[in-house]
Amino acid sequence: MSSYTLYYWTACEKFWGRGIPIVLTLDSAGAKYEIKQADEAPSGVCFAVPIFSFPNGVTISQTTAILDILGETFGLNGATPEAKMMSKQYLLDLTDVFSELMSGKLSDEARADKWLTLLNSKLTKTFFLGDAPSTVDFYAIFVFEWIVKKGLAFDKYANLTKWWAAIKEVPAVKKMYSSGVPMIP
Repeated sequence: MSSYTLYYWTACEKFWGRGIPIVLTLDSAGAKYEIKQADEAPSGVCFAVPIFSFPNGVTISQTTAILDILGETFGLNGATPEAKMMSKQYLLDLTDVFSELMSGKLSDEARADKWLTLLNSKLTKTFFLGDAPSTVDFYAIFVFEWIVKKGLAFDKYANLTKWWAAIKEVPAVKKMYSSGVPMIP
């Protein structure tokens, strides 16, 4: 195997979904990859998509695990040991935000405010880990697409609002948004 392979619903032809952060990471790194249908994934290795095969033949699933490895491989998870630690924290925080959003817990305004205030406070620069986009930012796009779809307003959080505008100007992100493929179903 000489490239990376993402296995996902409809091979990301009908929507990007959880493929968003993986594809953005690969595109930002200039990596060679292909996207295949979910049913083409190696059997008996993983339970749910996204499933991802690395050039060394290892296949894993779980979006945040894939992003952690790709971030380390391509230097997109922070430049310092501290930033790399925070990358892991932010990926898992965003997973919690997504889970709570989908379960309805964020319909409680106080709970939503706690999460959005926390995320807002983490944006002390343009992006979550500094002045350049990272796997955290790419994963946050997936989460914030759902936040927008579910009608959870975040416009009162200045740093999040600035980040949302800035991340959409990143070349790989612009390319994905202009692909004609919806971001989420």
